[in-house]
Amino acid sequence: MPAAVFIDTSGWLALGYRQDSIHDPASRLYRELRGQGASVLTSDYVLDELVTVLFAGEVTNETLRFVKGVLFAATRGYLLLERITPEHILATLKLRYRLDIPHASLTDLTTMVVMQQRGIKQILTGDPIFIKAGLDFELLP
Repeated sequence: MPAAVFIDTSGWLALGYRQDSIHDPASRLYRELRGQGASVLTSDYVLDELVTVLFAGEVTNETLRFVKGVLFAATRGYLLLERITPEHILATLKLRYRLDIPHASLTDLTTMVVMQQRGIKQILTGDPIFIKAGLDFELLP
């Protein structure tokens, strides 16, 4: 079991949507991480992207409950919410110029910077950009 895992937008969507193809293994992994006291991280940029995606669809009570659940986990310390700073953005720009991944979003790149700074290799995501980056990240579940 990893000591720390970052959850990306597609990871949150997998956790939130029962019909997602990786919902069951992602949910099991999240429960195991919490049960073993592993660090679970995300960023305010990922949270912004998640809310944007959810609100682009139909805003329902279920959507609002899910977002509140993520925020509750952060306020209770089950989830570490990394705030992206100007220093992160500068490091992100440097990383973008170093890597050959033209379609990486700012959110994905800030995630990579946070993961590198914290020494995190595992990420709960379905986004292959984290493999294409060539930074030795491991996609979970």
